[in-house]
Amino acid sequence: MTSHSTSGGVHPVLALVNRCDELARTFDSTFEASCNLLRQPTGTLDDTLAALRSTLDQCEQIVAAMLACIYEDIPHLLDQLDSNDHLVANWNPKLALESISTLFYSYQELLLEKRELLADFTCEEISPQSFVEQWTQIDRTLSTQRQQQVDDLADLLAAF
Repeated sequence: MTSHSTSGGVHPVLALVNRCDELARTFDSTFEASCNLLRQPTGTLDDTLAALRSTLDQCEQIVAAMLACIYEDIPHLLDQLDSNDHLVANWNPKLALESISTLFYSYQELLLEKRELLADFTCEEISPQSFVEQWTQIDRTLSTQRQQQVDDLADLLAAF
């Protein structure tokens, strides 16, 4: 069965992929703002550290929403997909759901890495220059996964 929608609405995987894309974009823009703050500081060190802690708190909320997708929404959709053949054109929604999970775990790892980095800097274990370099550097793997998710979303939208 090829299903483009359920009950006259949007295909559930498309709705989830869209929501996941929004979460990833929100994380990216929130984190990028902190990188810009470090590249062009405007306040005191205390102000900057407070802004970075706030960024991490915001990113933690976003990651919590991502993990909710992984633990609640994705298993439910996989169960639905197991009961029917839901290929949309040549696009496999199960693979998209798996790539979303992988991507979201990468965001969780990034968040933990940046929390540890801030702790190291606060305890003066690394230099300010090293801190800025490491904070503003995003792993290429995450960028690649993010691009793959965007490509998957574009493919899915093109299938409709």
